[in-house]
Amino acid sequence: MPQLDFTNYLSQTTWFFICFVTFYLINIYYVIPSFSLSKKIRKISLFILSVETFKGGTFFLDYKNNNTKIITNNLSLLKTATSYYLLNSYTK
Repeated sequence: MPQLDFTNYLSQTTWFFICFVTFYLINIYYVIPSFSLSKKIRKISLFILSVETFKGGTFFLDYKNNNTKIITNNLSLLKTATSYYLLNSYTK
């Protein structure tokens, strides 16, 4: 049986470690940062929405009143805060 052949163990362990390290590095540098980025954006969006709701200027009330200037300002504030937070979090 080839699984129990002692001459193949070094080859199998070598390929196991090569594949494991490759998979680990791909996850660390590409997969996990994308999840953390979406989590940060969601957290900032919820914070800005809660602040707007607390002030009484929610998106839905502004939309019903056709007040597009306030909606545009709120969305630009969201974009500015998100980009500022993301740039500062990666420069540290």
